[in-house]
Amino acid sequence: MRVRYKFTLQRARKYLKLAIAFELFLVIVFLSVKQLEVANRVVQFLFNLNGEYNIPAFFSAAQLFLVGRIFISINKENKASTFIPTSLFSVLGFGFIYLSIDEAFHLHENMSGLLRNAEWIPKFYGGHGVWVLPYFLIGLVCFLYYSKILLKIWRKYPKELSIIVSGFTIYLLAVLGLEIINLLFILGKPVTQFVYLTEVSVEEFLEMISITIVLYGAVWLRQSLTEKQTENIVT
Repeated sequence: MRVRYKFTLQRARKYLKLAIAFELFLVIVFLSVKQLEVANRVVQFLFNLNGEYNIPAFFSAAQLFLVGRIFISINKENKASTFIPTSLFSVLGFGFIYLSIDEAFHLHENMSGLLRNAEWIPKFYGGHGVWVLPYFLIGLVCFLYYSKILLKIWRKYPKELSIIVSGFTIYLLAVLGLEIINLLFILGKPVTQFVYLTEVSVEEFLEMISITIVLYGAVWLRQSLTEKQTENIVT
């Protein structure tokens, strides 16, 4: 059992390097296509970081789904834990799977389109950003509800959880922070192409690399929890 999970962590380390290299590749291709004004529409579509149903979108969705799947597996493998409620990793798992579906099919943007005329929902220019407040509140409620449990996990597995938290913090910075900056100061404003490309590139790159970091941390946490269970069984 130990060998199998150790191998999984080794593969996660290799994936971490390959994924970051691939994410940089996507950003470089996107900027090159824009700066060189490549006329091929297929290339423009496939590598548009701000586009839908293309390589960057499905890569991000696949990573989010994989993170969700790992958290669900952690839940199944640690139901006998004395300090981790089974609902914690289930919520994390299905939460990331939902984010994967959202990324693949742009549910939050569809939400903005459906509710852009609802006056009681705070929104930005052109009715955009309807999703920001609901998503933020749901995340905040979940964090507050599980805060004590997360603190216990932090004390037992500080390195593993710090990686997950740092990755998710970067993700929130990109998804909420930079997205709000885009909605407030860029969308519909007379900005230069340099400003637009910089914002899109930084936001999308941070989104991708942050989930790569969360994925690595989740695999490490899974291994640590499994080894702890093995030690308890042996003793």
